Amino acid sequence: MQQKPKMLKSSMKKRAKNKLMHAQLSKKINAGAVNLALAFLILIHASLFAQQVQPVPILDPGNIARYPLFQQMPLIQQEMPMVTIAAVGDLMMSSWIIDYVNEMGVDYPFDSTRTILASADIAIANLEAPLTAEGERFEDKKYTFKVPPHFVEGIAGAGFDVVTMANNHIVDYGCQGVMSTIDILNGAGIKSCGAGENRRQACSPTFIDVNNVRIAFVGFSMTFPDEFWATADTCGTCYPTEDLLARVISECERQADFTVASFHWGAEKHTEPRQYQINFGRRAIDFGAD
Repeated sequence: MQQKPKMLKSSMKKRAKNKLMHAQLSKKINAGAVNLALAFLILIHASLFAQQVQPVPILDPGNIARYPLFQQMPLIQQEMPMVTIAAVGDLMMSSWIIDYVNEMGVDYPFDSTRTILASADIAIANLEAPLTAEGERFEDKKYTFKVPPHFVEGIAGAGFDVVTMANNHIVDYGCQGVMSTIDILNGAGIKSCGAGENRRQACSPTFIDVNNVRIAFVGFSMTFPDEFWATADTCGTCYPTEDLLARVISECERQADFTVASFHWGAEKHTEPRQYQINFGRRAIDFGAD
């Protein structure tokens, strides 16, 4: 792409600096080496551009051949891989829904959405209740739910690839219910995040690689009861302090090209976010979430 040369050296330096800043802020779509090559090419091109009367199109092999420094750098791909994600809200298959599923089959709840979910590269949902036949019910709670384990066949058949377990019902049947859910999801080929046997596991991201892109998924719950929040040595969901949010998302960014952060928060029947939701949402983006 041709660019008009700057007449003043200071203007050319400013342009070079802006290009570098843009390169540093660009997301890593291809492998890390390609992304590094992009930044390095822009750096070299900006340096040469400050000395040239006419700019050099860096995507033109003929022009690249004229400069030995360019010859060892890979050409930048003009077409980047695309990844589509279908994200739905609460996936609740407990309570009165159990009777319908037992009668109609585990695929029945997804008959109207399966085609949509299958059209995406990745489908994600919030698994609102544990998949378990065991566990001790949490007594100090008005509504508690659990889902028959074999219902996972319908979830997998619907096309879901990953679920977040960070919510206010996943611990309704204790740590046994949480760990049972993780095992059952793993057995069905569904990845999970947002809950675990301790805070470390609950706040650890899960990764999916598709179309040469690695995406990190992490889930946070900011809903009560606070007994459901995992600690260093107790199971539960990932409750984010600002410091923890920064550490988790930074780790996601270190290991993946994109980070998808899911929050379970707010109050039922409210149509506007509360201030803490706005604050934490903005902080997540500041820390690198996409």
